[in-house]
Order: sequence, then structure tokens, then C-alpha cells
Amino acid sequence: MKLKKTAYTFEQAKVYDVTRFMSPSGRAIHNMELSLLKYFLKFTSTKKNILEVGCGTGRLLIELFKLGYLVEGADASKNMLKKLLEKARLLKIIINYKHLESANLKIKKKYNFVYAIRLLNQTESKNYALKSIKEMIRITKPGGHILAEFVNVNRPRIGRNSTKTTRLSHKIISEANFSENWGCTIIKNKGLFFFGMGSIMATPTLFINIVVKFDKLLSTLFPRYCSRGYILLKKNDKK
Repeated sequence: MKLKKTAYTFEQAKVYDVTRFMSPSGRAIHNMELSLLKYFLKFTSTKKNILEVGCGTGRLLIELFKLGYLVEGADASKNMLKKLLEKARLLKIIINYKHLESANLKIKKKYNFVYAIRLLNQTESKNYALKSIKEMIRITKPGGHILAEFVNVNRPRIGRNSTKTTRLSHKIISEANFSENWGCTIIKNKGLFFFGMGSIMATPTLFINIVVKFDKLLSTLFPRYCSRGYILLKKNDKK
């Protein structure tokens, strides 16, 4: 299958962290994502044998590494992986990573927990995104967990949210799990960025913490209407 090139270029990789996560609002967004990822990781009983698909520059992967998690990475962009390697060298840590497409991971190893954040919306189509989730399930051990984050198709396309991107929903993933016999049980649905990341980016520094608190509250109450959705699946044990 011929793939549309969606991986980050050298120039994009070089400024990825600086332009997105170094400002007060960018750090707030990063912390919101990291906090929710840590919440989902509590569903697994181990800190070992974890894989981030679409790890990019290691923004989240390295944070987990510092917390004692043994996390490997996979990404389709060699340029983003180079930035990950640079970070790892500065921190004097060793990160295992692979240069692979998310819908064709070519990994035989089985993991306890596989997750993807800010990946599925970057893929070329809904079908490709669903194939990526299916691949994540394939490389997960029976009884292990899979976390998929996505841009929510149910969210009205307003402002920055009108950007063309691949969109899914809790329902779309749930129906694919059933109709394609993925062999998983849905454990949890969550949402994040009820106001949208663009709104947080536009918030004056003085009010960011207040906006973040309200966003978290509304995201908890109305997860299916947030701009970003999270779904946690558990791979069924083999009979």
C-alpha cells in the first residue's frame, strides 16, 4: 500500500518542542497530557515493557522514564527520533527506539502497555488510524492495555479545530473493536481539552491555571465532546 508522507521533516522536528511546549501555555498543555497518561498507566500493574507508538522527540516517553517506567519508542520520522536521541544523550540515559510506521510495526515482541498520543490524527485516513490501533493490539500481551488518543470527530470544527486532520470518536473505535473482532474490552473513555488547545494557547499567563482547572472539570463531565478523546482497551486473555 502506498503511504502518504505524514512524518515530520527535519525543520519541523528541530523546532517541535520549542514552538509547542516551552511557553507557559505549552507547558500547561504538556502537563495535562502527561497527567492523563499517568492516570491510565495506573490500570497496569507493572512499569516495565511499555511502548509509545509515535514517540516523536520523546516528550512524554522521557517523562515516564524519569518516573521509573521502562518505555521504548517507535516513530515514522527519522528526524524526530534524532531529536529523541539528542535528548537521551544529554540526560545520559539509554532509550530503545524503532523507526517504524504505526500501521505496520513489524515487531514480534509483546508489551504490557502500548499507547499513542498525538499520532492517530497525523495519519493519512481513518482506516489507517484504525489499522494503527489494531497493530498496537497485536503487539500487546493478553491481559495488557492499549491507550489510543484521537482528535474527536464529534467536536464542532471551530477556529483552529477546523484544521484538516484525521478524526475518530469513542463510538467509531468501539464499533471497530466489535465488528473487526479486535479481541479487546473497553475499560475507560476519557476526554481532554474541552475548550481546545487553541484556547489555552491564547489564554494570558495569569489565567492559565484557572482555565486548566475548568477544562479538566468539564472534560471529566463531558468526555465525548472534548477536542481530544482517550480510550483504554484491555486485550482479552486467550482461552
